[in-house]
Amino acid sequence: MIRPRVRSGVRLTPRRENRQLPVPPEGLRVAVGPFADAETFLQSGRETLALLTSLCELRPDHAVLDVGCGSGRVALPLTEYLSHSGSYVGFDPVAGLIQWCHTHITAQYPNFHFTHVDVHNASYHPEGRWPAAAIRFPCEPGSVDVALLSSVFTHLLPDDVAAYVRELRRVLRPGGRCLVSYLLMNDEARAAVEAGTTIFDLQYRHGPYVSFSREHPTEGLAYDEVYALKTLREAGLAIETVRYGTWRHIHSFAVEHDWVVARKPISAA
Repeated sequence: MIRPRVRSGVRLTPRRENRQLPVPPEGLRVAVGPFADAETFLQSGRETLALLTSLCELRPDHAVLDVGCGSGRVALPLTEYLSHSGSYVGFDPVAGLIQWCHTHITAQYPNFHFTHVDVHNASYHPEGRWPAAAIRFPCEPGSVDVALLSSVFTHLLPDDVAAYVRELRRVLRPGGRCLVSYLLMNDEARAAVEAGTTIFDLQYRHGPYVSFSREHPTEGLAYDEVYALKTLREAGLAIETVRYGTWRHIHSFAVEHDWVVARKPISAA
């Protein structure tokens, strides 16, 4: 996956004791990003948590949903941040990643729940039973304060993205926020691809997105910025923040994606 590397100067104060949870083995780390080094994996999770607190006003007593949670990259630092009155739900299509998280995290933090959702993705989970367009998040309506989608929409086609966005609106509480990573195509991004200042060779256009591969677009894709934000708005979510990353200017996978914060209106049912 084209997992973003996140950088932030925010310092986080642990809310709970550090129980020295293990780090996933290398095979499970590299399944979700360029994390052969264990400390890089841990730091990436801490930096994403810093974004959740600074951009989404995440509190220790909040209910968090982690869409595509992988092997616990963000769940691990959240165990030290969320209080006993907070909660976490993570889901992923890869059963082995979920099993590791359940065995090593839920066993010590029972308010952290991990669910295998057997959803199909042509590039990363082709054996999945259910089409992504029929996704149902494992959360009750209006039960989530903050949802995270990190390197998810960079691997989903438009109908699938629309289904995920509808589910975000369903599960978010009124006033709840989602933090979503994208590669947003705009004039600057198109110039970067043409000039070769980005490692992402986004040259194959398919309607509102461009991809690395003509035959397998879900290996990595970028959405037109106007289209991406319109999809969120049409689902009833208000755009609060668009934070551009470094991927347009650094020829490396160790870059930051773009982040969008969208909020469910307080008046929404």
